[in-house]
Amino acid sequence: MADSLLENYNPLYDVHLRQYFALPHMQKHLRRMGLLDSNGVPVSQNGNVESELYARHHAMMDMMLRNRERVLMQLADLQKKYDAAEKVEIYRRVRVSTIFSGSQNLHKIQRSDL
Repeated sequence: MADSLLENYNPLYDVHLRQYFALPHMQKHLRRMGLLDSNGVPVSQNGNVESELYARHHAMMDMMLRNRERVLMQLADLQKKYDAAEKVEIYRRVRVSTIFSGSQNLHKIQRSDL
């Protein structure tokens, strides 16, 4: 008996919660969730609200997954660019140090000839 009452309970139609759901921020939230239409009437009057909410949830999850994949691809691309720049910097340092050490050796040879 109690289980069937809880299954059939809809807080949007509860008399004691009417003032809470009438608050502007709650109305906006309920409209965004798809529980109210633009007139403020609960949409749950038709029988397939759960399937609509389920479909909306799946659409939201798909959007979040695509966004996450896009961000991960951007991060991977950024990491590749960073690795390439770091590799170039390492090669430049090695080249500069070999040129510098080669010029020091050249100066030593020139001084020894004097």
